[in-house]
Amino acid sequence: GYCFTRDPVYKYPPVSTAQQTCTFKEVVYETVKIPGCGDHPESFYSYPVATECHCDTCDTDTTDCTVRGLGPSYCSFSQNGSNQ
Repeated sequence: GYCFTRDPVYKYPPVSTAQQTCTFKEVVYETVKIPGCGDHPESFYSYPVATECHCDTCDTDTTDCTVRGLGPSYCSFSQNGSNQ
């Protein structure tokens, strides 16, 4: 979807603005079985699926809000005391 956005240019006074982005409002998790892994618990993979979206500021707790994504191998949450 599209969200109205603008980037105002003020010289004075300095103004802080927050860009709005199309982001998920509701999420459900779907699970698939990975072929060839048997019926072990680790043979299932769950992933989020957005069921509803809306325009809002980017939530850095749940979303990669950078200009360019950091890639699938980057984890912003601490794992064993360090980030990847």
